[in-house]
Amino acid sequence: TQLKLMRQEQVDELRSLRTSFETFSQKMAEDGSKALIEALKEVIRDFNTQINEQFGENFKHLNASVEKLVIWQQQYKEELDKLQLMQKSSAEDLNNAASGLSLFIDRA
Repeated sequence: TQLKLMRQEQVDELRSLRTSFETFSQKMAEDGSKALIEALKEVIRDFNTQINEQFGENFKHLNASVEKLVIWQQQYKEELDKLQLMQKSSAEDLNNAASGLSLFIDRA
C-alpha cells in the first residue's frame, strides 16, 4: 500500500508538473508573440520615419530645383523677348538700309 500511495503521489506530482509546464509554455509563447509583435511594430515605425525623412528631404530638394527652374524659365523668356525685339529692330534697320541703298542706286 505504501508503494501504491507513493506511486499515486508521483503520478499526481507529475500531473501537477505537466500542468505547470503547459501553463508556463503557453505563457512563454504568448509573451514571445507579444514581444515579437512589439519589435515588429517598432521596426515598422522606424522604417516609416526614415522613409518619411528621406522622401521629405528629397521633396525639399525637388521643390528647390523646380523653383530654380521656374526662375530660369522666366529669365529665359525675358531674354527671348529682348532678342525678338532686337531682331525686329535689326530687320527694320536692314529694310531701311536696303531702301536707302536702292534710292541711292536709282539716283546714281
